[in-house]
Amino acid sequence: MPFELKWEDEGVLAEFRGVLTDDDLMLCGDDIYGSERVWESRYAIYNYTGVGDVSFGQEAIRQLIERAFQRAPVFPGAKIAIVTTSPLAWGLTREYMSAIERSEWSAGVFETMEEAREWVASAAERTERRAEDAEKARAGD
Repeated sequence: MPFELKWEDEGVLAEFRGVLTDDDLMLCGDDIYGSERVWESRYAIYNYTGVGDVSFGQEAIRQLIERAFQRAPVFPGAKIAIVTTSPLAWGLTREYMSAIERSEWSAGVFETMEEAREWVASAAERTERRAEDAEKARAGD
């Protein structure tokens, strides 16, 4: 299998290697959203740094976007981090990132796992603070 899922305490890490195809992307999404753990997750990190070549195009990206919007209620407020150093992958993610900006999800593209993890952690902290503030506001009424 050209990808491996690693469920973490607050999210999931999908690590890809070899030649990445549209089938791999769809299967990965099916595996993530088919798991009950996604309901408790705050983030997904997609690490493409092990990918040597890409065998899909814009049509696959459009299908991913459509599926993402269908699945958004299962993964509310998700933080989506994409890790890649490939100029081709950066280009292919551009349309996906634009679509995510129109959803309740947040997304970012990073060159290292460290950057992605820092961003996911800071986003999670902001979400927790907003929830705490909302709870305090309700209690004060």
